[in-house]
Amino acid sequence: MMEAARFDWVYESNVVYDPEVEVQERFADPDTGVGKLRLTSAPWISTHVYPEIPVSTPDGQRFLFHRINQFSGRRDIWIADVPTLRIRQVSDEQDVRYPVIAPDGAWFYYVAGRTIVRFDPQTCARETCGEIDPRFGAIDRMCSISLCGHRMLIPYTNDETSGIGCFELATGAMHVVYEHPECFNTHLQYSRCDPHRLVFQVNDGVERDENGTFTRLVGKHGCSIHVINDDGTGHEVLNVGRAEDEHVQGHHCWIGRENRIITTTHRRARPGDRWSQDRIVTIAPGETSGTVVCEGGPESFTHVHVTSDGRHWVSDCNRTAKIYVGSVATGQHRLFCSSGTSFGAPQWTHPHPFFLGDDRTIGWNSDESGIPHIYVGRIPEGFVP
Repeated sequence: MMEAARFDWVYESNVVYDPEVEVQERFADPDTGVGKLRLTSAPWISTHVYPEIPVSTPDGQRFLFHRINQFSGRRDIWIADVPTLRIRQVSDEQDVRYPVIAPDGAWFYYVAGRTIVRFDPQTCARETCGEIDPRFGAIDRMCSISLCGHRMLIPYTNDETSGIGCFELATGAMHVVYEHPECFNTHLQYSRCDPHRLVFQVNDGVERDENGTFTRLVGKHGCSIHVINDDGTGHEVLNVGRAEDEHVQGHHCWIGRENRIITTTHRRARPGDRWSQDRIVTIAPGETSGTVVCEGGPESFTHVHVTSDGRHWVSDCNRTAKIYVGSVATGQHRLFCSSGTSFGAPQWTHPHPFFLGDDRTIGWNSDESGIPHIYVGRIPEGFVP
């Protein structure tokens, strides 16, 4: 076992333990009253990227985020303790990426170079789990742990193609699950009701120049959402967002422990019209069409996440950077808070709201202070429809 990168818990929160100051009113959302608790304040980029990969303990008390040196590009993984609002550095290796927690909450995992490392969320002591075979090329984007905790999905890109590999944590063996030249932005996730089923994305219609640089990240019909078993069988493309005037935005996740996906789409009434990003849809493998959860209104919905019990969703609006919560069953929703972030090109300026494991706390990114930081807010009792 390796020790944690540091033993001290750092306090950077906007909550001041001084009876004359405490939580200032300006840190409560003016429209909803939700307290916006900032966990970081040091002048580094602090960010959680993509809500669909679980990074929170089942009780919601601890979760992981990246801290990036904006000058060197170096990133490390930190852990936040929500009850105390303190944070602690976990990793100190080079080329650290892609943290994820096992479904039972016993271990956090991350990739350092080509080494898979895991650590205890309570002690932060680390140990290595094996090396990723270099034949699989560069490790790309996010990883995911199977429901049984025995396997990790590894997205990769090499000189010829992109794909998804399945890494056996006990033996270090790795095999190909799926390969396709346009499977490089996978958003892959293991199911939480089937230990072998996974969902992922393919960016159909990618275009590159003679140097291999992307000139188009997705084609005119948008990306597609796929499900497959981790042995490569049972491949199916979900029939959602595949119409001329409705496209999948590229953000989706499993709904709790159901064999069902929730996703956001953008649509238009007819060719040539302006696209509207106002629809949330659910669909299960085998269904010929999806079920619309909500649509219409002034809000738009981009990144989406669902509580572990599958009852509620959270999503951000890419026009206003506001965060909404709602019911999966009825679509009723309301404003949770205004994140204040710029929602620009860098991923750390996107809110990427996510539920912590307790299903009562929401985390998000915001650069409203001028520096990207991590925030959390508690859902008031009776607030969610």
